[in-house]
Amino acid sequence: MSRKKNEVLSIPLTNSTEFQDFITGPNNLSVIDCYPKWCGPCKSIVSYFKRLKLEAGDSRLKFGTACIEDCEQLSILKDTE
Repeated sequence: MSRKKNEVLSIPLTNSTEFQDFITGPNNLSVIDCYPKWCGPCKSIVSYFKRLKLEAGDSRLKFGTACIEDCEQLSILKDTE
């Protein structure tokens, strides 16, 4: 199998420290799918991420998924009702 097929496209970010490290990396463009715990990450966006990665052709482009309940930085996205 080719290396590209085995490449992990989206990195799961499971806590605030991982989230912070992901977005503060040197010279990186980070795209993060933020989701509430009850629904999980969006599976249909994976093909869009692949297309973006191919079209951009830039190794600095990174994709991640983060649960808004697990990352303190995303707490503003929670429904407070």
